[in-house]
Amino acid sequence: MVSFVFLMVFCYAKSQNKFGADISFGLLNSFSNDVIKNYETKPPYVKMGYFSRKKYDYPYFNILANATYRIGKKLKTGLQTGMYVHYRERYSTSQRITTLTVPLQITANYPLLKIRANTLGINAAAGILFFSLHEYVHKYKNSSLVNLGLFYKSKNGGLLKIAFEKQSDFVTVDLKALSQYVTEETFKYSVKRLAIAVSYGVVIK
Repeated sequence: MVSFVFLMVFCYAKSQNKFGADISFGLLNSFSNDVIKNYETKPPYVKMGYFSRKKYDYPYFNILANATYRIGKKLKTGLQTGMYVHYRERYSTSQRITTLTVPLQITANYPLLKIRANTLGINAAAGILFFSLHEYVHKYKNSSLVNLGLFYKSKNGGLLKIAFEKQSDFVTVDLKALSQYVTEETFKYSVKRLAIAVSYGVVIK
């Protein structure tokens, strides 16, 4: 019964031209100054510095696919995934030649202006960036990922996006590996990263 209802809804949405998709290739460049903070256990057996904000050393790119569903006449929501690729990125105590991460985000876009047969609007995405990295005492496990910007869709289906992106890496430090005398077992913090993103893709009808 549930599958039948789902099929009926899908067929209705398809007939109303509510489903869509787009695929894009993006180039991102990290900016802002690095910020280092200090943490000290009590009693002070361990003192450590950590990045609360850090930019990526090199530009990086992504490939994203976004499946959308139109709500009402203008608003489109969707689900987006793909892959981010980083080159020679430095983490807390190591450098990786290549780092691959996988996003899963809810998206929304809303048209603002019609320029002849082209469309200018707002685009937003928010979700999780999946990745795992184990160092000597630092363990990176996933990130939050938020993107906000503008899109320009041409009449031939081309899609240009310019946006700001904020990423927060979740990190756990194993304090027991630094000192057997500490009463605290772990220290958790996040590394914030800011980037400007430019992407180009195509809308699949």
